[in-house]
Amino acid sequence: IKKIFIDIPKPVLLKNINSRVDKMFDNGVISEVEKFLKSKISPVNTAYKMIGILEIRNFLNSSIDKKRAVELIKIRTRQYAKRQFTWARGHMQSWERLYDNNLSVLLGKIVKEIA
Repeated sequence: IKKIFIDIPKPVLLKNINSRVDKMFDNGVISEVEKFLKSKISPVNTAYKMIGILEIRNFLNSSIDKKRAVELIKIRTRQYAKRQFTWARGHMQSWERLYDNNLSVLLGKIVKEIA
């Protein structure tokens, strides 16, 4: 068994998080959350813990503005990513860490590693 961890550099990860959250808003995440909230899913349900639900709900209720909602989602996503990397550092110490910005090159490294 060969264990591989795709170790994205922090600056790349942060850029990807910011870009992804911006794209979510460009692609209608607000209307998706509105539909979710109308579905009457119980607030104790795990689905309510998804990053963005609370922030967008607060935006829809005029508790915060859109800019603040976007900022909070980015912060919570960064915090989640940090928890994942902290866990990985402690539990995947013997794993081979690989990364390349080019997906084809990364896949080549992975194939080479497992061959």
